[in-house]
Amino acid sequence: MFAPLKFIVAFIFSLIISSASAFVAQGCTRPAASFAPPGAPVIYRSSTCALFMEAPTIDITTKDNTSEQQEKGKEWQVRLWNDPMNKREYVARCLIEICSLDDGMAYAVMMHAHQNGMAVIGQYQKEMAEGYTSELTQHGLTVDMAQAE
Repeated sequence: MFAPLKFIVAFIFSLIISSASAFVAQGCTRPAASFAPPGAPVIYRSSTCALFMEAPTIDITTKDNTSEQQEKGKEWQVRLWNDPMNKREYVARCLIEICSLDDGMAYAVMMHAHQNGMAVIGQYQKEMAEGYTSELTQHGLTVDMAQAE
């Protein structure tokens, strides 16, 4: 009754051992199947067996990002130009709400633009300056951005 079961177990065990030989480095010897219990890792011992593989060499090339880094490092001025269309209170309110200037600073920038024709709102990174410029332009103010020196 147990003879067919032993035959099936022995057959499966021999399949496992024979398939494990595909992963053995050349020159390594496989131990006898009778010493290894089923499911146990098979240990190979040989003085000629290569146990360690050489690490692959990876060629890393770096792009020249110096121009991008210089561009990111530079600051941009957001400039407000005087225009006869908008009231001074409206201009100051836009500077407070959009550029997060305090009341005194917004009033000073607005008055400088009103008296001199142009005032610098602030110096920002390029993305921030573009955002402020577009928002202020959408609210009807005459603004532009220039690279800070």
